[in-house]
Amino acid sequence: MQFYNNGRLTPKTDESSEQLDIRKVDLQELITEVLRVHPKLCYFQGYHDIVQVLLLVLGRKKASEAVARLSLLRIRDFMLPTLLAAIVHLKLLPPLLKSEDPKLGSHLAQTQPFFALAATLTLYAHDIQEYGDIARLYDFLLAQEAAIPVYLFATVRHEVQ
Repeated sequence: MQFYNNGRLTPKTDESSEQLDIRKVDLQELITEVLRVHPKLCYFQGYHDIVQVLLLVLGRKKASEAVARLSLLRIRDFMLPTLLAAIVHLKLLPPLLKSEDPKLGSHLAQTQPFFALAATLTLYAHDIQEYGDIARLYDFLLAQEAAIPVYLFATVRHEVQ
């Protein structure tokens, strides 16, 4: 149910191209509004994935406050001018992987955990394409501590192996 025609989530089939254009404008305006009100926050590739989930679930009026709060209180470290704070989050991953799967953890020990950046940075909105699935996952993620996306990544990636 995404409103981009870029091969990710598919838009509702009953939405016209005009309706999709309106959704795109709403998304752009919402992102611009939050970044203007909070100029210390920086846009990152994938931020629109997060914002669109909130926009679709909450609607334009309610999403504004939710996006601002999420940006300031949950993903702020990803919205700073550098990725240094985000990397601190990712450094939780190697010991978690080693604990879950010593062989995999040892294999990945010589690499930086940047392989988890896209999923954890976008709170999985970049990876999960079904609207109902990502909305349900956001219910879980937003009810937990800010580090839970990293723990989830270790568990999910371990289970997929």
